[in-house]
Amino acid sequence: MPVIFVNGLPKDMTQQALKSLWENMYAAVTDVKELGFNRPEDVTFWFIPDLWDFGLGEEIITILVFGLFDKPERTPEVRARMADNLTSIIREFFPAVKMGECIIYPFNPVWGFSSFEKSVK
Repeated sequence: MPVIFVNGLPKDMTQQALKSLWENMYAAVTDVKELGFNRPEDVTFWFIPDLWDFGLGEEIITILVFGLFDKPERTPEVRARMADNLTSIIREFFPAVKMGECIIYPFNPVWGFSSFEKSVK
């Protein structure tokens, strides 16, 4: 499951605004069908505010994607489309931001990976 960190958000975002951002970013990821994600629990998002008053969220928003397993269908073009989709959402939600970027880190579980899932009764 990929973990997507959205860094540098304005610190005064409301829960409603964050929910709307999540919905749009989730849609941007699932729009790339080759990734194979179709449930909210398939992708984890962390929204991290810019706590420094200087810039007030206008300087840069960086999206970092970790844990996107290497698979043959996840070609460089597919990854680029995912990155473009995510940065498009940032441009839409934060028109005053001067720079945004998305960096997708390749991941291969043989490099070290473990997980667990707690069953719900």
